[in-house]
Amino acid sequence: MSLSQIKATSQHHSPEAAYVLGVRVDRLSQRQALDSIEQIIVQWRASDRAQVCQQIVTVNPEFVMNAQRNKDFRTAINAAALIVADGVGVVWATRYLGRPVPERVTGTDLLPELAQRCDRMPVRLNPTRKKKSLNGCEWPTPMCCA
Repeated sequence: MSLSQIKATSQHHSPEAAYVLGVRVDRLSQRQALDSIEQIIVQWRASDRAQVCQQIVTVNPEFVMNAQRNKDFRTAINAAALIVADGVGVVWATRYLGRPVPERVTGTDLLPELAQRCDRMPVRLNPTRKKKSLNGCEWPTPMCCA
């Protein structure tokens, strides 16, 4: 997906989000994040799979710091459908800013429950593989339920 496509698919987000050094962090619990992901999947399926893929970001302090040096990386993060606080440093930063997230929500904590929900829907949870990101680092490609 090109940067212009990322910008074009950016959604309007709740004013409830916190911003840590310009990086959006949605203030959701793990349960709320899972419910949001499930809703994204339901909407995608209802659109007869015509809706563009959505990205979920589990943001950590390294992402926040890289986003300071790389505007395209920051834009890609902020354009995601859902951004949760993966790192404890991000959780602490939201508390310091007076806009605390309810809890730390890691990708590894989300995955087992997401797999169970996908199984009940039923949709397939595809494995990930590494690819180059906007900032030149390797990170997993988004997981898709199809």
